[in-house]
Amino acid sequence: MGVFRGIVIVLLLLIAIMGVAECGTATYDHSAPDPSPAIWYRHYYYIYTTTPPGTVTLLRNIASLFNFSNKNEDNRRTAKCIPIIRSKHLLHWKKVGYVFNSLPKWSNGDVWSPDVVYINHEFILYYAAKIRGGVSFGIGVAISKNPVGPFVDLGHPIVSGKGFEAIDPDVFIDGKKMYLLWGSDFGPIYIQELSENGTKLVGRKVPLLWPINKPYERLIEGAFLVYTNGYYFLFYCGDNTWEHYAEMVARSRNIFGPYERYEKNPILKTNKCFSNPGGASIFKDKNGKWWIVYHAYVSHNIGKGRVMILRNITFSSGWPKIEKQFDCR
Repeated sequence: MGVFRGIVIVLLLLIAIMGVAECGTATYDHSAPDPSPAIWYRHYYYIYTTTPPGTVTLLRNIASLFNFSNKNEDNRRTAKCIPIIRSKHLLHWKKVGYVFNSLPKWSNGDVWSPDVVYINHEFILYYAAKIRGGVSFGIGVAISKNPVGPFVDLGHPIVSGKGFEAIDPDVFIDGKKMYLLWGSDFGPIYIQELSENGTKLVGRKVPLLWPINKPYERLIEGAFLVYTNGYYFLFYCGDNTWEHYAEMVARSRNIFGPYERYEKNPILKTNKCFSNPGGASIFKDKNGKWWIVYHAYVSHNIGKGRVMILRNITFSSGWPKIEKQFDCR
């Protein structure tokens, strides 16, 4: 572990000297699962993450999902939700607040996987949460004029489903249309058009990709859609968040599919430094360079929770290629 820490310290010093764009890897060494794409706004990048973080809380959330216990109900009602972190150069990140200072009134807790878009001078944030009074999840929406809030919640989910089907929202803007992607619980990844202001669904939902009986693919979730070089690239992850998890990708010429899975999947998997990577988002920095941001456990210290990692990604070869991460293989 001491050698690994030494590698990280040397790496960070090199990044500080050379610049992030040259090195291609940066890490936020705190639990920050399911990071949103970074949004550049007035001299800072902003990222939003799942809360509550950490291995212990994750296991408690799973118990809560199946109603093993509700002893912490009062504490969860007043819990701060969705940490906001920011950075000037995608290297040194600082937590600057939370989206919510208490749970949304429609939610019973387990606030997960935020995604955010900036349109019409507003930050529109989508998130998954457990619906109050039940065991299923829904996707909520909150809006702010400022990246650090205050965010005003709509007060109800815009989509719900059985179990944890309606989680991991991703908003994709395709020309003048906005779409919401979501899915998990051994079902497909869905897509459905959003209204012009992004606060309700219109039309019907369409399944884009179904689970298959292959490693990492039996449960799929964490959808994130990108369009470049004539293809829609659908990033997704699966199977078991804390034991057997990886990031995959599929592509299509049409937003509604059919999607072709990459024959070299997974594109991110456990290596000697990090385990169970997933929850990826893709974004361009202010200079037009592509990045992938995702979470993973530090292999020799999983108690730290799922840390946030940023790496450069390119699309020049027909499929995404993630730049090498120091000497991890």
